[in-house]
Amino acid sequence: MPIFQSNNNTVKQLELEDFKDEKGLQTFFEKNLETLLKVHFVATELWTGGNEEGGYIDSAGLDQNNSPVVIEYKWKQNENVVNQGLYYIDRILEHKGDFELKVQEALKKPIKVEWKQPRLIIIAPSFNKYDQYAVKRMGGNIELVRYIRYKGDFLHLETVFEGSKIAIKPGSSLNKSTELQNPFEGRLDWLAKKSKKNLDLYNTLREQVLDLDEKITEKYFKNGLSFRIGVSSFAAISPWTNYIRIYILHRGDKLNDPKKIARDIAKIGKLFASSHDFVVKEESEIQYAMELIKQAYQAAL
Repeated sequence: MPIFQSNNNTVKQLELEDFKDEKGLQTFFEKNLETLLKVHFVATELWTGGNEEGGYIDSAGLDQNNSPVVIEYKWKQNENVVNQGLYYIDRILEHKGDFELKVQEALKKPIKVEWKQPRLIIIAPSFNKYDQYAVKRMGGNIELVRYIRYKGDFLHLETVFEGSKIAIKPGSSLNKSTELQNPFEGRLDWLAKKSKKNLDLYNTLREQVLDLDEKITEKYFKNGLSFRIGVSSFAAISPWTNYIRIYILHRGDKLNDPKKIARDIAKIGKLFASSHDFVVKEESEIQYAMELIKQAYQAAL
């Protein structure tokens, strides 16, 4: 779809302008990685082994959940980077210590890397039907992000495909047995037996969050469900027998919380990428909870 620029009620269509080469594309993203993809930059051209089985990851990063991120760039259509990226994820899983050292060097502080949900992001100007078919068959945390660059320093990003809702290692197949092993499904079964009331609270909250925007996506983890809009996480729900704990990641101005139910957890350990958490125990508390969640959602746009 073309993009137009208006000036005094007159519009003109923006002209396309690609990067000169793959290195230019890579350098641009690395300098703006946190803004564009919500990923902390860790290293460029990261070597993944000490022998002929190694290779260089285009860009390595850490996401808001402290999960490793491998980013590969596809400047030309005929390049096959999906399998290459999956191979590199396997390689860093085999060299966790080296990656953790790079993380500490880059972010200047000790960070616990979460190894259960590594991600692969492919950046390209377009993806053909074979690319999309391949990642759907592979499953896992693979994302295809299409970029369109226009003259005048305009850039448009679109997530063409976002991998499995279940947080599993890329390359693992999403067959029936995998679904049955999804630990979050087991948690909901446990909750149904222990507290039907809190299962209903969880389902109501989930539905209301998804109703905020049809573009919201969700991902299952062992202890709960997280929500994203585009590349930005903004909330998560973790159901327990006595309450529902809600995590929100609020960016920007101070959270408007007149009842002061939200706890600031920005500097302490937590299950999900978040700045605050609070609990909901009754249906009557959902409306106020949604007001806090909406603030996090709007800040993520």
